[in-house]
Amino acid sequence: MNNLKIFKPAYADQLRREIEKGVGVERYSKDVFPIDENELVPVVGIEKIDAFADKMSPKQEDDIVSAKVLYESLGMLNLAQASYKPFWESLSHIDLFPYVQKRWPKVTEQGFGEKQYILDHWFVTKRPMRHALAGLWWAVNQTIDNNNTTNPYYLTEYLFKHVDFRTRRLGSSTLFRYKPAVQGILQFMYECDELNDTYFEGRANYIIMYFNQMGAVRQLASLPQEFFYEELKRKKDDILKIQYRDEVADALLDLESD
Repeated sequence: MNNLKIFKPAYADQLRREIEKGVGVERYSKDVFPIDENELVPVVGIEKIDAFADKMSPKQEDDIVSAKVLYESLGMLNLAQASYKPFWESLSHIDLFPYVQKRWPKVTEQGFGEKQYILDHWFVTKRPMRHALAGLWWAVNQTIDNNNTTNPYYLTEYLFKHVDFRTRRLGSSTLFRYKPAVQGILQFMYECDELNDTYFEGRANYIIMYFNQMGAVRQLASLPQEFFYEELKRKKDDILKIQYRDEVADALLDLESD
């Protein structure tokens, strides 16, 4: 087996620190990212992934396609492996560097120097859903419904239709770590035509903030998927009253005063 190789943790940290200092930014414009082969270690049980790299599309509208390809090719990952930052940082710098560079091509522009752009998409930061690969894998992992024999990706496909909601709202919230919450919320949103027709941003923000508020006084991680779905059905009228994002805070304050 030709095992996949990844960075030693100290080397991944070194590359990150260099970018934070603005050192070596130009390396991201090269066809191949230069690495120190002595700083790599093999991953037991995972083969090199060149075979599926060409199936991933750099077009934003094809992110769902790339996410499915990536997940199906790395479906053997356990949660510990998928939570290991150097794993994703290695893929984005080595095996899947050409894909990441094409998907986030500003690094090839003359005079490019945006450190945060590189940190967001090549490194796993405090906003892991922004990472070019980890964000795709986790979006599928948390939404795939293997009990649905017709289309296990129906919630995944719904999530990918709303980029900002996926990467900045639901994806950046603590709720996203708990799969039953994610699937219960998305099931309601998927079925609620009125929510999807108009004012999606404000209503989606209300849903996330509502559960965040509830999580301050209740242990949500012990609740089943059905709880989140039924709770949103119960709150449907309040959700549909929301039109704009700046109305959300006042609506939640009203709940506290009830």
